[in-house]
Amino acid sequence: MFLSESSVRIASAKALVCRFDLPIRLGRTDYKCIPVAALFREIPADRIGQWLMHPDGRPRADRDLAKEVLLELRRLYKERDQASALLLDVNEVVEFDKAAAIIVAACLAVMPRPSS
Repeated sequence: MFLSESSVRIASAKALVCRFDLPIRLGRTDYKCIPVAALFREIPADRIGQWLMHPDGRPRADRDLAKEVLLELRRLYKERDQASALLLDVNEVVEFDKAAAIIVAACLAVMPRPSS
């Protein structure tokens, strides 16, 4: 499991932060999982369904969703403090399908749920 409840923090009313392990492509077929902190744009709970789907009912690609919702991605280093985390290129990271799917899943996991 790449998420834990203690890893989620709300940065502001419009952005969410989540820590998780993300696969980063090393070569054509090789990848390595690294710890990251992601800053997501919040999608209102009542618009998540619209955000996930095209108007004709087809699902949107994880790559497109990840590019739209991911504001910032930083690699975390265990031996350094978090202030020195390395900023990663969002466009490059989401080109790896596995990473894009995990980013979308992490984003949906931290989104506030509508109150019933």
